[in-house]
Amino acid sequence: MFLRSVNSVNETWGRGAYLRAGLGEFSSLGSLEGARRFRIGSSRNPLLHLMLLLRNTNIHVRSSEIGLQNTTGYLRLGADTHEISRPVVIITDLTVELLTRQRNARSRYERHELEQIVEWFNQYQQWFGAGEILAIGVEQYCEELSERT
Repeated sequence: MFLRSVNSVNETWGRGAYLRAGLGEFSSLGSLEGARRFRIGSSRNPLLHLMLLLRNTNIHVRSSEIGLQNTTGYLRLGADTHEISRPVVIITDLTVELLTRQRNARSRYERHELEQIVEWFNQYQQWFGAGEILAIGVEQYCEELSERT
């Protein structure tokens, strides 16, 4: 899966390519047999809606700008806690304005809905990275598919 591999790519252009490929993989899940009865747009999960908007933006409008952000996490092993710092890939230009360049984003969503999901995504990608959050979205989509088919 491309999204889980984004952080392992060394070049910025490669990270962006992996994000776009992962978003393409995500949208192609809609062509699976069971998925034909369940459209991403009917999900109540805002992350899935954002992913579809990001996919369409990256394919039809322009590629997202990609950057690296250092993040720190903590790992407990028994009684010991270890601090771990690592760079994560983030989408640096994710804004409501970028998403609303698409007609379907303007017609389907209220501005405050887009503001909420963009704010949420931008906050959490600083900690986990865009690829990880988007990969979780793919897993959530698959769970919804299995529940509805």
